[in-house]
Amino acid sequence: MDQIPGDEEWYARHAAMLETESAFRPGAESRYAQGWAQFTPPTRGDWWPKVPGCAELAETDPFNQRCNVLAMNLYMEWLYMRARRMAAEHETALRMARKGYNGGLGWQMREHKLCQATPGCDPNNWRHLEALCREAGRSEAACRENASYPEKIARAEPKYRERKKKRALRVLGGIAKAAARTAVAVSPSPVGLDDLQRARRAVRGRMPEKR
Repeated sequence: MDQIPGDEEWYARHAAMLETESAFRPGAESRYAQGWAQFTPPTRGDWWPKVPGCAELAETDPFNQRCNVLAMNLYMEWLYMRARRMAAEHETALRMARKGYNGGLGWQMREHKLCQATPGCDPNNWRHLEALCREAGRSEAACRENASYPEKIARAEPKYRERKKKRALRVLGGIAKAAARTAVAVSPSPVGLDDLQRARRAVRGRMPEKR
């Protein structure tokens, strides 16, 4: 039976990503990005306006937790949908989406194009795609860092899936939990589902249309 993502599944994937990005530090700031979800100013300018009430905050409050969580949800959905057009396998598409969040989907598109032109390369196999990272034009350090990003998220996920330990859900805090539920209601994230199209059909008629 088709199902929409439940709280535990949604929290597991998104909480693991927030942990990887900022370790849940409200004031997290790196050289290029800010906030829980570590949006860079250009990407924040593109995605925060898509979240109700976050357009103005994109410039005035880049550390807003609610906007960070909801915009991350929408952005990851967009990345996954485009990755799924290139890779039929969910695991590969999800990995491409996460790498796209970390370093830009354009690099994944280059790897995919190279793979299609390389005999024996399977575009549905993420290992084949990543083997072409250097050939796609990235430095060894960039390839290594980008490849490790999905691994960090995957390692963090299990602890947020433990049904008997509600600590994982409390970690996000009241504001983020409310934001998470709003995100599921407004735009059920396909990230983490095995089949995007089946998920779409499952929620059709039961959830408001996105945007």
